[in-house]
Amino acid sequence: MRFLPRNDGIDHINIYSKGTTELGYTLSNFACTPFTCEDGRFLSVEGYWYWLSVDENHPRREELRAAKGWRAKELGRELRGSDWVESVDFKRKICDAIRAKIEQTEGLKELLRESVLPFTHYYVYDGKKKNVKDGEWIIEFISNLRNEIKYHEV
Repeated sequence: MRFLPRNDGIDHINIYSKGTTELGYTLSNFACTPFTCEDGRFLSVEGYWYWLSVDENHPRREELRAAKGWRAKELGRELRGSDWVESVDFKRKICDAIRAKIEQTEGLKELLRESVLPFTHYYVYDGKKKNVKDGEWIIEFISNLRNEIKYHEV
C-alpha cells in the first residue's frame, strides 16, 4: 500500500521517531522507553538492538544500555563488526524487547489497543518519503501483537 507522509495518523501510522502520532513515535526503536528484558535493562530498543550485535567482550558494549535515538545507532555502528548478520535468535529477542517495552511503558499498551490504522515504516527527509527496505518483520510483529492485545487478552 502506498502511504503519503501527510496522511500519517489519518490512513496509517508510521512507526518512526519523527512520526506524527504519539503511538508511531513511541513504538519507534529510537524512543526513550526504558524496559527490562532477559538481558537486563535498556533505555531503548535501538540500544538493545546494537547491544545484541556488538561482541560480548567489547569494552564499550555496556554503553549501549543507556543509549537511545540516533546516538544508539551511531555508537552501535561504531562498535559492531562489519560481518554481523541478523539471526533468528536476534529477531526473537528484539520482538521480546518490543513486547516488554509495550508492557512497561505507561499508556503504550492502551494506545496500541485503541489503534486501528495499519502500521508502516518510512523516513521523511526534507519533506520527501524514503521507504525502508527491511524491517517488515517488526511491522508484522507489532500488528500481530496489537491483535493479540485487542482480541485475546482478558
